[in-house]
Amino acid sequence: MIKKKLTILHTESSTGWAGQEMRIILEAREMKKRGHRIIIAAQPGSGIIPAADREGFEKKIFNMRKKDFIISVISLMKIIAEYRVDIVNTHSSWDSWIASIAGRISRFRPAILRTRHLSTPVNTGILSRIVYQYLPHLVITTGDFIRDRLVNFNRFPGEKIISVPTGVDQEVFYPRPLNHDLRKTLGIADDEKAIAAIAALRSWKGHDHLLEAAKLLIGRRRGIRFIIAGDGPRYDHLKEKAASLGISDKVIFLGYRDDVNDILSAIDIAVLPSYANEGVPQAILQAMAMEKPVVSTTAGSIPEIVRDRETGVLTEPKNPASLAEGIELMLDNEDLAKTVALNARKLIDSKYSLKHMVLKMEEAYNLIFQRKHGEMNNG
Repeated sequence: MIKKKLTILHTESSTGWAGQEMRIILEAREMKKRGHRIIIAAQPGSGIIPAADREGFEKKIFNMRKKDFIISVISLMKIIAEYRVDIVNTHSSWDSWIASIAGRISRFRPAILRTRHLSTPVNTGILSRIVYQYLPHLVITTGDFIRDRLVNFNRFPGEKIISVPTGVDQEVFYPRPLNHDLRKTLGIADDEKAIAAIAALRSWKGHDHLLEAAKLLIGRRRGIRFIIAGDGPRYDHLKEKAASLGISDKVIFLGYRDDVNDILSAIDIAVLPSYANEGVPQAILQAMAMEKPVVSTTAGSIPEIVRDRETGVLTEPKNPASLAEGIELMLDNEDLAKTVALNARKLIDSKYSLKHMVLKMEEAYNLIFQRKHGEMNNG
């Protein structure tokens, strides 16, 4: 445990609001509960700002654009000095450059941590080596797959990289009876099976393939409805695609929802058809915590938690027929669906709870702070 209450600065140059930003807020909330001071640095209009306001975090808003590089570095140096920051935790590419350089040249010399959320391959060039190996004192990944790639493919030193998957708040996500009232509100009949994908509407989340799989399933069986909950740049495209496939009456688009636990309580099967970039997805973890059977793909770190026919069903990415087969397997095998859902919840209890994540992050912060403190004393 950390004995000193730390001042932790999170930087995020991404302006979106999805799993990465949600992880930042979730972790920061728990650290604040433990008495640590949290500051969020973000760009104007960023999706993380309203969430930071709701949590009562201190925040600094300024541009983090390439053309403002020097000004951005100076701004972060001022923030580090103003708050006497102990640890800078960076989250996206550009803020990692700005904040890491600011931290390295600041006279207050905070410890620098780089969190890698996505499983997208990291370039093997010298710039990547600088921003992952030489600038940060520690790198956190949100899954073992991401860590293994950084160590084995990029050849970054393994002793500086730790995997800490996102944890699930089990006071929010827990098994409960099927929510018939919400199903009725959504227009789902009692004798229908509801299959839901809850994710940002980005290309690599694979919603196109889900709609194509839905077309296959709707063509050969009755009593199924599909729910797509989430917002993003492909919202209009996906609605148009559902119409072109002739399945609009069987697909419910909910847009962005912050009541994910309620949506999960009203469905029968959770699906995440991603084909790239995934760490350990919160959407899957949340469904597992609520004992919902999960069908997903082998993309990124997903197989760390979805073990085929043990904690869920895995399908081939970008393959609607494979996805349809996986969903149908769950629909036709009630015992299998119940077994994998129960196994999945036990996995959450043992390794992916919010408590587990927070303890590992505290260990990481303690490690990086002690290392940095030792360097300063020896210097």
